[in-house]
This record gives sequence, C-alpha cells and structure tokens, in this order.
Amino acid sequence: MKQIKQGILTVMTILILLTIADFVLMTKSHNTKTAALFAKYDVMNRFAQKQIIKQTKNEIVDYSQFLDFNKPRTSTDYIFLHCTDTETATLAAVANYHMFRKNWPSIAYHYLVMKDGKIIRCLKPESESTHAKGFNFNSVSICFEGDFDVDTISQTQYNSGLRLLFALHTKYPNAEITTHAEHSKKTCPGLIFPDDKMEYQALNFHFLNLVKK
Repeated sequence: MKQIKQGILTVMTILILLTIADFVLMTKSHNTKTAALFAKYDVMNRFAQKQIIKQTKNEIVDYSQFLDFNKPRTSTDYIFLHCTDTETATLAAVANYHMFRKNWPSIAYHYLVMKDGKIIRCLKPESESTHAKGFNFNSVSICFEGDFDVDTISQTQYNSGLRLLFALHTKYPNAEITTHAEHSKKTCPGLIFPDDKMEYQALNFHFLNLVKK
C-alpha cells in the first residue's frame, strides 16, 4: 500500500512538473511574440514620426526671411501656445499690429496656425521674439488664429497645430510646453483651447492617423 501511495505521489509530481514546464514554455513564447509585436510597432511609430515631421516642414509657408530682424536665442526652454484673440486674422494684420502699432521689431510669434490649417513661419525658430514677457530669450511660440475664449478650434487647425508642436518638441526635446496664460493674467490661448490634450498627444505621439498617405 505504501508503495502504491509512493507511486501515485511520484506520478502527480511528474504531472505538476510537466504542467509548470508547459506554462514556462507558453509564457516564453508569448513574451517573444509580444516583444516582436512591440518592435514592429516601434519601427512603424518611428517611421510615422519622421513622416509627420517631414510633411509639416513641407507644409510651412516661410515668411521669416522678410519679417525676422531678431537676434538668435541662446537656449530653448519653453514652447509657448498663444491665440490671436480675434475671430479672424491675417499675416498682414498681425504684422501691422505688432510692428506698427506696438512698434515691436517683428511679429511676436514664430509660427501662425490659421483656421484653414495653413502654417506660417513668421520668425526663424531659433530667433528671440516678443511673445511673452520674461521668456522671449528662451522660448519658441505657436499662435493659433481665433478667439478660443468663445470659439472651438476646428479639427483641421488642431491637427496642423499638433503636427507643428510635435515637430518643435522633437527639435527641442527638453523644452516645456506651456501657455501664455500660465505666465500672465491673460487667458491666452483661450479658456476652451485644448492645450492639455494637444500637449499630451504631442508628448506621447497619439496621432498616427495624422500621417498623410
């Protein structure tokens, strides 16, 4: 009887060991497949990032050679988000207001993102500017056409701004994304502007669908 019990115990031990071995092999196989999938996704992700940066660069309408009279920055610690605080705006209107009414040396913003999605470069991205007091020597700025205290940004304008923000943050990876409102008494870029969502998506690259075919 004792030998029978010993035999049963031996068989059960073997079965348990075989089960554990199967589980280990299955887990190892699963981890290998998962690692392969993540590697494939990472390659696709990096390709998509490069595509977006390239497309954004090609889409930018560059007027900085005519409008930029500022000296270069020595550092880039911030990327500022602004709005024009007007229902509509044009490059000429912004230039007239800043350079002739305000008597500033140039347009305050490095980039304008228009309602139709057009991206205009007003200043070279490495230039100083006049967009935010106390930060003009160490920041680059994006301004969105519109009054986002009352207006909702369109998907077209949002997508262009997001691509530009991602491209700038890739260029300046240590720069903090911030808004004019965080450093002044203004509401700029607007009470209902989705700056938190845009920052999150730009930092985490949650917009693969923006890659144009």
